[in-house]
Amino acid sequence: MTEENQMAKDEFFEKLGNFKFSLKIGEGAPRSAYEFLRNLEEGEKEKNPQKIYTFVDGYERGVGPEWNETYAKALAKGFSMDPGRVLEILEKKEAFMERYLLIFMSNTEMKAYYAMHEEKDPMILFESLRQMYEQLAGRFFNGRDGARGEGQAVLEAVVRAAVRLSQADQELWRFWLSRVEYENRWITDCLPGVWNGLPENGLKCYAESVRLEMPVDRIQRITEAFQAVPEEGKEAFFRASAGIFYGRWKEFLHQKKEKGDSMGTLLINGYANIILFSACFLFENRETWEEEICRALREFEEDMFRWYASQTQLSAYYFADLSEIYLLLMAGKGLKLQPGPELEKQIFHVGKLALRHRELWRGTGGRRGTDCFEGPGRELMELLGAKKNRFEDPYAVTPT
Repeated sequence: MTEENQMAKDEFFEKLGNFKFSLKIGEGAPRSAYEFLRNLEEGEKEKNPQKIYTFVDGYERGVGPEWNETYAKALAKGFSMDPGRVLEILEKKEAFMERYLLIFMSNTEMKAYYAMHEEKDPMILFESLRQMYEQLAGRFFNGRDGARGEGQAVLEAVVRAAVRLSQADQELWRFWLSRVEYENRWITDCLPGVWNGLPENGLKCYAESVRLEMPVDRIQRITEAFQAVPEEGKEAFFRASAGIFYGRWKEFLHQKKEKGDSMGTLLINGYANIILFSACFLFENRETWEEEICRALREFEEDMFRWYASQTQLSAYYFADLSEIYLLLMAGKGLKLQPGPELEKQIFHVGKLALRHRELWRGTGGRRGTDCFEGPGRELMELLGAKKNRFEDPYAVTPT
């Protein structure tokens, strides 16, 4: 390159880097607009992504970013000349919204590059990932960057960026999960690739961070996402996370008991099968499984002979304990483990105790005491040896 050409190139990138953006609130704007702006200012000062994205979410619901065709073309030209210098321009911007708009004016290839090559500030990686994901989900971009029809390329870029975020900054990775983990698009399209690509620390962080309150209507999607992971990926997943998932599940049930939460059926959430698979991984031999199920059965028996201040408190202990027993019995069934004679007696005894409080169950109509032989309750009662007999005692327990 001649000296003259180099000077022209340097001048081009200098002009490209002079892009400025300032936020102004018009006269008569609602008070909420000032509150959103205050969140941005505090978030930048405190480096608090929660506050920054409180502003961003409100901004995008409102006026949203304005597309500048001339600048977008210049940015793309600069990227074709030297992608590293474009990233350098982005990294030098101190105001979050200037970075935001530079990423917005970038096409998918450029966003993917920022996500995979950024080294100075993981917020650039995070925002590049977020904008690509929003594009994948069909929100926010309105086809401006010409990437419609490039769904697979965008999906692959999102997966790579999400995996890299888990390695670059675990706090931002947790924040990312808090934003997307309930979304069907994330679960169905992204999770299989992300799970398969996460390193051990990323998998551990995932298991530690997801919310066990995930609605049960997500269970099929989450299970299908996991089934799409290759076998070697499943093995790595459980080596890193099975103990964390199962331990958190036990703690979650314990908290339900301590709080005395009102319940009327077994506690099953969207991650139920992941927790079940984790139990199968942890208790794959008969000895460890029997030890764990015996502990859970004893705990239920002890809890059923406690004194409780109310029926609501009793129901919390009853259903939390039975939820754990159900999970472990299902794990034993899946592993084809046959309980020994002593364990069979203990299961038989717990079946009788479970039916003693059958009035706690809520049926499909929401009424208490209608039937514990509905949905998962029916399967549990069968595993406990409980049978429904219309001609004699309507509820009886027989050895399995």
